[in-house]
Formats: sequence, C-alpha cells, structure tokens
Amino acid sequence: MLNLVDSFSGRWVRMVFSGRWGLLLYEAHLVVYMIGLRELLGLLGGMAWGILYSLLLVDVLAHLLHGSLDYGLSQQECSSKFVY
Repeated sequence: MLNLVDSFSGRWVRMVFSGRWGLLLYEAHLVVYMIGLRELLGLLGGMAWGILYSLLLVDVLAHLLHGSLDYGLSQQECSSKFVY
C-alpha cells in the first residue's frame, strides 16, 4: 500500500491509490490537479472536435471524389448507349 498523504483527504488517497494501479492513478490525479480540471476538459474537448472535423473533411472529400467518378461513368454509359 502506498503511504500517500493528500492535504485534503489523506485516508481516501491511501485507500484509493493502493494496489497494482495505485501509482498510475496517483500520477493521473497529480496531472489533473496541476493542470486543472477545466483546462484538461478543454484540451480533451478540443482534441475531440479536431478529430470530428478531420473525419468530416475526409467524408466530404470522399463523397466529392465518389460523385465525380460516378458522373464520369454515367456519361460514358450514356454515350455508349445512344450511339447511332
């Protein structure tokens, strides 16, 4: 068990951060404490919006490319069907 003392709740910290994943959880707790929860949530939200925008951009480009290929094929089919 890790003998970690938090200035606010030492007993809770010793109970939660004991065991195999205790040190990792304690380090995550320190990162959240030092960065601040609002800034951390803003960072994660910004990353999520960035991923969403990039997926949307790839989807739009794929639809545009697919549409232009379909248009080209349909024009070839029409020209081959109506040859006199």
